[in-house]
Amino acid sequence: MGALRMNLAQWKWYHARLKGRCHDAGLRGARAAGLRVVALMVKRTREAEPASDHGAVGAVNTGALARSWRSVPNADGTRIVNLQPYWAVVEYGRRPNSTPPPRAPIEAWLRRRLKLKPAAARSAAYVVARAIGRRGLRGRRILTHPAVTAQIEAILHDEIRRALRQAIAKPP
Repeated sequence: MGALRMNLAQWKWYHARLKGRCHDAGLRGARAAGLRVVALMVKRTREAEPASDHGAVGAVNTGALARSWRSVPNADGTRIVNLQPYWAVVEYGRRPNSTPPPRAPIEAWLRRRLKLKPAAARSAAYVVARAIGRRGLRGRRILTHPAVTAQIEAILHDEIRRALRQAIAKPP
């Protein structure tokens, strides 16, 4: 998604009223927005579009992807991250005719989801991995969908505006 940057000077009235406290209030608002965005990402993960025409709604198997969303505060506000190493594949997908994915996670998924015995899961995982390599997978666009970035921007504006109003209500 990249970074969503906002200049607090765009709200000149708040900036003039708060003087030196505007930056701190803006940071508080951005960090509060980060927590709301994490909740949105968990919901979006559970409701994501299928990666193939035969798939189910939601990017949820064990729930690890949905539980791995975090808001990490930094000097500029906050960063929204997902700690799972396969997050990029879920988000952006896989190109057709690429190297097949590792079979071990697919094998575990087949045993868990289809209740296959280890030997059957091992041979089926080979076929599934080869098919994914040949056909690819559609990206789920959990975070980078244009409608979601608009929601994130609205949340950010709302929380910063709330923090600025709270700062004005408190005397220095």
